[in-house]
Amino acid sequence: ELSMSQLQKAGDQIKKEITPEQKAKLDKFRRQQSKEDRKKLHYERRSSLFENDQEEKIPDTSLAVIKRLDESSDKKWPIVVWFILIVEFMERASFYGWRSIIVKFIEKYMGLGEAQASAVFHYFLAFNYFTPVIGGILADSFFGRYKVIRNLVFIYILGTILLTLSSVPTFMAETSGSDRIIHQYLLYAGLFLIGVGAGGIKPCVAAFGADQFGKYQVAAKESFFKYFYMMINIGSLGSAFVTPLISYNWDCYKTVSQFDQAEDNDYIRYMIDEDGIKREEMILAYDQCHVGAYLMTSIFMVVALSMFMIPPFLFKRYRDRGKFEQALQFKYKKAPVEKPSVLLESIKCCGSAIMNLVLFRDGPYKKLKTDDDQVENEKGEKGSSSEFQRAKKIYQERIIEEGWLMNSSHASAKIRRGCKRLSSITVLFLPIMIFWLCFEQVGTVWVFQVQEMKLWIDFPIFTKLKSFYVFADQIEVLNSIWIIILIPAINEYITPVLNKYVYKTHVLGNNNNKIKRKNIHFMVAGLFLNVFLGLCTVGIQKSVNNKITFLAPSYNHRLV
Repeated sequence: ELSMSQLQKAGDQIKKEITPEQKAKLDKFRRQQSKEDRKKLHYERRSSLFENDQEEKIPDTSLAVIKRLDESSDKKWPIVVWFILIVEFMERASFYGWRSIIVKFIEKYMGLGEAQASAVFHYFLAFNYFTPVIGGILADSFFGRYKVIRNLVFIYILGTILLTLSSVPTFMAETSGSDRIIHQYLLYAGLFLIGVGAGGIKPCVAAFGADQFGKYQVAAKESFFKYFYMMINIGSLGSAFVTPLISYNWDCYKTVSQFDQAEDNDYIRYMIDEDGIKREEMILAYDQCHVGAYLMTSIFMVVALSMFMIPPFLFKRYRDRGKFEQALQFKYKKAPVEKPSVLLESIKCCGSAIMNLVLFRDGPYKKLKTDDDQVENEKGEKGSSSEFQRAKKIYQERIIEEGWLMNSSHASAKIRRGCKRLSSITVLFLPIMIFWLCFEQVGTVWVFQVQEMKLWIDFPIFTKLKSFYVFADQIEVLNSIWIIILIPAINEYITPVLNKYVYKTHVLGNNNNKIKRKNIHFMVAGLFLNVFLGLCTVGIQKSVNNKITFLAPSYNHRLV
């Protein structure tokens, strides 16, 4: 232990190392600390009374505060972050590119019909959004984000290659038969591998990008996430628009045509089933180019992998040449692996609390552990009033912090408090789940609805503009277009007006209760708008059904 003189000498040394500029910066920081921040600090110290975990403590020295201030004011991006943005752009361009045409591809090219095409699509989406849970656990607790992304991208690429191979109608045409059964197996295998690969990319890329910044570079991280989301929408917009054009406007099989006779062309003969019926819609694939569209999405993933591996390559290259300063610019920062997994520990914590609530309804978990009788039983004699008041205070604080999770047998107070906070906001996820349940119909039901409509777009007012044809597969492009338009419009125009005239921030400030609920108001308004638009689509479908001319079926296809 250090004596008081040694501590005083260390403090004087720290003061000497602080420059006048740093001292002014430190004084300004201390003056700007609001009463609310001091309350928060006091609350954190108070809650640490029942914290069992050893958390990282920031040294309370002037130099540490100055370092934090310098880092928080640094808005410069590391070079490697730009490579990560390109990786996300390419991955989203690949995903939304093949996704935009997959439903009609399954319906017509595979000849499975609307119902089965929709089922395959939604089964894949369910799997695609489940695997990131596994990928997140592997990244956080076993291998780290870098290794999970690097290894599972190869699986993703293999999936897109199988998907591309399934779209070649001349590949093993005779063996596959009129049902294209081999192509179906390749399709299912490709979708499975893409889902596995997405499990490593979806939960890790954004977090891995944030790892490259300093701990207190809040402003830089916020700008990164904005650009990250913009890359998602720009990539999906361009790819989802282009892939239908390639699929339906290009002809990759010049020697085969849908108009050829079976006796003149073997590929046409293979598409006649056992009943002698010609699979007309499936034969259309010989005058199209699905393989070109899927090959483009495979190339996007190869480019994504290449961009992800360029920084490690440059790091080793500069390091081997002794250029260590340049080498460090291309070195990925890798967050340490956390063991055990936070997700698994949270599941254990909640499960333990539920089990104890069910099994010990009238048992020790339900008793007030700070009443006079319990204190007397534990000590063998009646505890002092000061000890009782202290125990009661800690118990009340635990009720606020942990709630029903006080019943958990989990040893970590940090996990218990985190689970309580998470459970208190799960009610917000319920309407969001319903929203996404409806929104994902855009890839199936709305595509089939659009293909029943007139797809030529005319401009009655601007007569000089030529009309153009819209493919039903391009309906998903509207989502990205509206996001790109509405995000700046809401941030720059709509929100300032609402803040001034509805939430009155210029009068009440930013801490009033109305402004704190603004995000909830936006979400509720969006849900009501979706209900209204859903009813509109029902009315549109009824109108379309009244105008459809139905024909007798000669093969498995939609009656239009």
